[in-house]
Order: sequence, then structure tokens, then C-alpha cells
Amino acid sequence: MPNMSLDDFMEVPEPPAATKLADRFEYPVGYNFAFVGVGQGGGRIANTFASLGYSRVAAVNTTIGDLSELTDLPVTSKLDVGNARGAGKDPEAAAALIGDKRDVLFDLYKQSLGDDPDYVFICLAAAGGTGAGCFSTALEVAREYLASLKRDVKVGAIVALPKDSEGQRYAINAVHTFKCLRNLGKISPLIFIDNEQFRLLFSATPATQEKAKSNVMTAQLLHAFNRIAALKSSDMGGATFDRADFGKLLDSGIVAFAAHKITNWSSPADFAAPIRDRLKQNCLASIDLSHGSVAGLLYGLAGRAYDEVTVAHTDYGVEAMTRLMCNAGKPTTVFTGMYPLDGADIVSVMAMIGDLPWPTGRVEALAKVAGLQKNELAEFLRV
Repeated sequence: MPNMSLDDFMEVPEPPAATKLADRFEYPVGYNFAFVGVGQGGGRIANTFASLGYSRVAAVNTTIGDLSELTDLPVTSKLDVGNARGAGKDPEAAAALIGDKRDVLFDLYKQSLGDDPDYVFICLAAAGGTGAGCFSTALEVAREYLASLKRDVKVGAIVALPKDSEGQRYAINAVHTFKCLRNLGKISPLIFIDNEQFRLLFSATPATQEKAKSNVMTAQLLHAFNRIAALKSSDMGGATFDRADFGKLLDSGIVAFAAHKITNWSSPADFAAPIRDRLKQNCLASIDLSHGSVAGLLYGLAGRAYDEVTVAHTDYGVEAMTRLMCNAGKPTTVFTGMYPLDGADIVSVMAMIGDLPWPTGRVEALAKVAGLQKNELAEFLRV
């Protein structure tokens, strides 16, 4: 028997170090958000969050040209699954291109999303060929990735819908996207950016800024809620909106949100109309807000408002939100928070409402543009 020593045995290697990524904020946030942009439109949405300081961001496309415009993402966070061929607005072609890339996609998440995301948002334009064709795979792999980390599997989506004027091909792709969304089970939170609604509300916006501005509005509001959720109650006067409250909203399915500034608070009733009207007039998809069951209502008080706004004012705002959700048919909850702000005499109001129904009216309008009959739509979407 040959001489042997313990040095002849292979040592078990140390486990790999966790991939920890830090957002580029000078302040804490409630949750570690991660964003995966799929397709050109989805990549732009994800890039918007990267520009705000989020570091857990990746983008997937079927052509390198669309990825190159995402200047806030490092090259290592971009994945071309189409060998520069593109999908040509064809979801089936895009699905075929990404079908055998699941392992490569998983590796992208490992490198670009790190080991500690709390929520992963899949971002896409519903009308795009790559977005409509690849997002299902991107979402499924995100679920697998979170499960591999032994973390809660919380995967949401931010979905941009086309304008009616963009035509039949775009509408067909959007309806296809709705079908896929329905078949993927619970996606939470699910946020719809409706570019048709944005067109109606902001018709004076320069055409070159239209989609960028709707993306920024959505990103800033979601980020503001995430930032406020990390504020400590000991630093604030009055009620605070905490991480657990925000988590209940994020886990409630389809959500919508809006913001408004109040300059007159002579009566508590002055708090009702802005909350009610701003939620109904937002750039998110037209959804029946009366069927929501959970909401967040946050007040920022600056100047005279800090001393003059009373409990009667803020309570009336909560009552207005509760009345708005009158058709939910189940108990409703409104989480509130009040925070001091620097600046002129003003009340800044932010509202978010969740547990909303599918935007069937918007789907029906897109189906009409797509040329689908109503009975086809009912069978197609089960709505």
C-alpha cells in the first residue's frame, strides 16, 4: 500500500460569497426592489429605475441595438437572446428565441440582481414582439431564482399598454400579453401604464418625451412609497406608513397610484376631491377603483400646513378613500402617514390602492382595435 498523507485529499471549498448589491441612495428604502426590462419598452422602464439609483437591474432583448440605448445599465446587465436578429413584433418568434436561454437568464439574474432582492419586477411593453413573447419566460425564471435563494417568491410586473392609434399589430400583441398574464397565476404587484390614458391627460407633452415621461411618473411614485416606508416613526410626528403596510399593498395584486398637491385646506372637504379625482385621473390603466380593498394615503405637510392641517382634515381624506372603495364587498383598509416637508405652504398627497380588478374595459378596447369579436375575447381572457 503506497504511503498516504492528509494532504492527498481534496479539501471541500468554501461556499461562494453572497452577491450583495447596494442601491445608489443616500437614504434607506423599505424593500430591495429588482427590475428586469424585457424588450425595448421594458428596457426603458427598467433603465428609468436604474437612473433613480436602483442597482438590481437587468435587461433582456432580441437585438443588441435596443440594449445599447440603456445607458444607466452596465454591459454585464444586458442580455441579447436573439443573436441580433430581433423579433419583428412577433411574440411567437421572440418566445422561440428565449426558449432555450433559461439557464443564461438565470445566470444574468445571479449577476445583476444579487442574492437579496425582496421583489422582482418584470417590465415590458405589452405591444412589443419581444416584450409580449419573452416576458413569461423572464417571469418564470425570476420565480425560480428567488426560490433558489430561499427567499419569498414575490414577482410583480410593470406593463405598458399601447395607444389605440398605434394600430392592429400592437393591439393584437397587447391582447396576447393579457392572456399570458392571466395564465401565469398571481403576479403582485401588477402595475399597468396606459399610454392611451397618458395621451388624454397630457396631450401637450412633446411627442419625443411621451413614453419617457409616463415611465418617470410611475417610477417616481413607486420609489416615493418605497422610500417613505423606511422612515422611522421616532423621526416623525403623527401616524407613519411602515414597511409592513407597504408590503400589504405590494402583495395585493393589481395596484394604481397617484399624487397631488393641495394649496387650500380651509375645510376638511378640500382633502376629498383631490384624492378621489387624482386616482381616477392617472396615467395607469382605467380600472374600477371602487373594487379595491386596501390603500395607502400619505400626507406631506410643508410651511403653514404643518400647523394648520388638523385631524379632521386627514380623517376626512381617509373617509373619502374608504367611500371610493365602496364596491369591494369585503373589509377595506387604509394605511395612513403624515410627514413634515421643507418648502412653501402646501400639502402633498400620495395615494395607492390595491386588490383591484383587471382593466377589462381597456382590454375590450384593445381587442376591438385588434379585430377580435366579443365572444372570442371572453374565451380568450376568461373575463
